[in-house]
Amino acid sequence: MHAIRQWSFQQEETFEAIARRYKHNLLNDVPPGTEIIHFCCDRYSRNSLKMAQQQHMYAGSGAPRVFQVSEQFQAPDPVNFFSVSANKAGLLNFLCETWSEDEQMEPSMGSTRLYLGDGFNEETKSVLITDGTVTDVADLESTHQEADTRVILHSVYSVQNEGVERVIIHANDTDVIITCVYYAATLLRDLPELWVRTARDSYLPIHEIAAVLDPAKSHALPFIHSLSGRDTTSYPFYTGKKVWFKSSSETEITALEDFGEQDARLTADVISQARSLMVAVYTNRGEDFDRSNLANVRVYKFLNNKSTLLKLLPPTEDAFLQHLKRAALATLIDKSSHISKPSLPPYDDFGWALEEDKLVPVASTQPAWPQQMTKAISCNCTKGCNRNCSCAKKKIPCYIGCCCQGSISKCSHAQCTAALESEDNASDSDS
Repeated sequence: MHAIRQWSFQQEETFEAIARRYKHNLLNDVPPGTEIIHFCCDRYSRNSLKMAQQQHMYAGSGAPRVFQVSEQFQAPDPVNFFSVSANKAGLLNFLCETWSEDEQMEPSMGSTRLYLGDGFNEETKSVLITDGTVTDVADLESTHQEADTRVILHSVYSVQNEGVERVIIHANDTDVIITCVYYAATLLRDLPELWVRTARDSYLPIHEIAAVLDPAKSHALPFIHSLSGRDTTSYPFYTGKKVWFKSSSETEITALEDFGEQDARLTADVISQARSLMVAVYTNRGEDFDRSNLANVRVYKFLNNKSTLLKLLPPTEDAFLQHLKRAALATLIDKSSHISKPSLPPYDDFGWALEEDKLVPVASTQPAWPQQMTKAISCNCTKGCNRNCSCAKKKIPCYIGCCCQGSISKCSHAQCTAALESEDNASDSDS
């Protein structure tokens, strides 16, 4: 879909003409000497992890409309067309079926071998077109939802089965680049050249990047990238990739490096190290915090930040754990890219829930506000919190959002509560 969106189409252009033009682009927009082309497609099922993100992206594009994709039908406005997953799936199937049956394909291809991966309505189907014949390729029948990972499966296949020494992947997605760096340091480390083409004349030398990176950092990259935010996890606000990668160099992350290779469990070490990395991202070097306590960081940032924008705060512990689960699942999927039909855990065990047959991310399992506080209340007391304290009148404790900050040294209400708790504890001990 990366290539298709670049090629796009003109309104009222027939889909037959589009298929011919796309075929020409596919066969000619490649470096000289290209022998094998893999056309890897996304899958657009309702249970796709990216479905929630796509619905959010196109929320303002009006009521979804599914268009018929066939030879003589004219293409509609591209914005309306590509905003609906069913339209993209229909276009991919039309292209793959048309090219597989095209009698003019053989002379235009020459000696080039063309693989079509999972673009058919029969979702796992992959074929090879060469010398005028179309052959099913069982090794490339996959259950991958995204072309982002399927391109790795096809690359590994070509290296292992056809002995290719240079692979060029057309993509401008950070997800693909990070996964390529991981594989260049692991399964494809003996491949002489692995490139990612991000634009017509822009190429990233992935093999060189992996060679200069510390091997351990390459192993950890998929997890760090997932924690920093991507389409299938969630995005910690106002934190960039550079900050996450820099902080990972100053934090113990050995459990994150190994995750998804031998062990896919969210162990105590994985949770602890991910939390420490999250704290490091939100704090400065001179700030000394207990790395196991996100709540302390939230309180400190709330009290010492002139901005009232709550998005500047790190997540709550519960929200962090849901985010961590989604990041772990994304890492498992990335590190299984070379497997045609990977065995993945249930998504609802990893920060997702199934609602009305659609996967949606679980933001938190805890209420956003204490149940005893029916609305946002904070007192303006600065010298005591006595009879006129709004919190005391509602019989709720003062908290960090009050002017007294719920501090025993400033708040009479808090002093009274602490004294009562002390008496209760003493009574319990005596009894």
